[in-house]
Amino acid sequence: MLEHILQIASDVFGIPLESLDSQSSSDNIEAWDSLGHLNFILALERELGVRFTNLAEVLSIKAIVSRITNED
Repeated sequence: MLEHILQIASDVFGIPLESLDSQSSSDNIEAWDSLGHLNFILALERELGVRFTNLAEVLSIKAIVSRITNED
């Protein structure tokens, strides 16, 4: 799951996959601004078939993985 999310992040933010990891977040990815965040969330929802209701809770790769893997 992590690798798939990292690939989506790489595509959305236009940065090399190898520069991303579970600690990547809106704090350390320059392109992860409010519009980038919306595009990333929409791409995740489309690609993974999930829905996010509180976008403020998913501002890092780690939080996104946690949210998706704990979803039932």
